[in-house]
Formats: sequence, structure tokens, C-alpha cells
Amino acid sequence: MKTTLYLALSALCVLLLSGCESQPVKGSGFLVSYEGFEQRPWSDGANVYLKPGTTLTDLNKYNKIMLTPIEIWQSDSSEYKGVDPQELAYIANSFTSKIKAAFEPDYPIVKEPGPDVLVFRMAITGLERKSPERSALGYIPIALLISAGGKAINSVQGEEAIIYHASLEAEGYDAVSGARMLALVDDRKSDDTEVKKGGSNIKILDETLDYWVGRFRRNWDKAHGKK
Repeated sequence: MKTTLYLALSALCVLLLSGCESQPVKGSGFLVSYEGFEQRPWSDGANVYLKPGTTLTDLNKYNKIMLTPIEIWQSDSSEYKGVDPQELAYIANSFTSKIKAAFEPDYPIVKEPGPDVLVFRMAITGLERKSPERSALGYIPIALLISAGGKAINSVQGEEAIIYHASLEAEGYDAVSGARMLALVDDRKSDDTEVKKGGSNIKILDETLDYWVGRFRRNWDKAHGKK
């Protein structure tokens, strides 16, 4: 009986310990390394790396953010390869604009390095699209639909989602020393049911970007002791 209990406890300990170990995550190759990632209580399902010996609050020395150009990496396994360059440019520019709107003026987005600056590299990776089954209007680049106003946007209700599957990969570096302070990998998949119910491409795209930016700001506030 004691032997059985001992073996059961030993097995439980192994499971608990293995669950706490950081594991390599699957990535696109955009990040420098995919070792040492784990899910944190505040990461909302994303896999996060922090420089060994540091915690989220150790980032509070950085009050400014420097962004490198955001990259878009299409998945090799994407069902549909025909992503329009204007769509990619819109996604990257929109993501940058949303970050600036969410962080400034509390945390200025700067172009020059400094001792209180964290440099972020970001990419939307693994971008996949389904084969299009839609009207000719569905092929008009998003940027043109945005500039055309609400009427044009509303007319693509029910069209197929632009982002079907994508991941956010990001890493932050000390602007002076170049030390890698944190990194993140988060996999997201759009909800097909929303598309069938009449959700728009633009809405689904914006909701995905808004989610990533909103979580980024919330965790940045936590790092700086703000609720």
C-alpha cells in the first residue's frame, strides 16, 4: 500500500514539475529563439519568454517604445496564396497605428534609442487564407474599401474572412545593451461561424489586431504598476 502511494505521489510530482518547465514553442523563424517560453497568469493563453531572473515588473524602467517595421509572414501551408500587397501593407500600417493610439501619450513611441527605451520587433506570422468563394467586390483591397466609406464596407458583409489563421510573434530588446528582455508567441484563429452569420472581413481583422494591442497595453500597465 505504501509502495503504491509512493509511486502515485512520485508520478504526480513528475507531472507537476514537467508542467512548470518552460518548453520550446513552434514558430516561424522570425524570433531569434523559441526556447524558454511558458504561459503566464497574465499572458491570456500566449506563450511568453522573460529574460532569466526577471519578472514583468522589471520592465518598468522602460517608459518609451521603439517599433521596427512590422512584418507579415504568410504560411507555406496557406490554402490560398494570393494575398494582395495592399492588404499586407494595410494590416501592417493598421497594427502600427493601433499601437500608437493605445500607448501614446502615456508611453511615447520614439524613433531614437535611449536608456528608458524598449525596442520591439513584431510580425504577424503563419497568415492563412481560405480559397475565395465570393463576389468580385470581395477582391477589392481593404484599404480601398476603407477609403470608400461605410457603404462599401457594409457591402462585403458575409464575405470570407481575410485572416483565417495567424500568429503574433514579438520580442523586446533593451535599446542600449541589446539584451533580449521578453518575447511572445500567440496563435489566433478567426471564428468561421461569425463569417457565416454576416461578419465582415474588416471587422474580423480589426478585432484580431485590437485584441493583441489591448492585451499589450494591459500588460504594459501591469509592468508599470498601473491597473
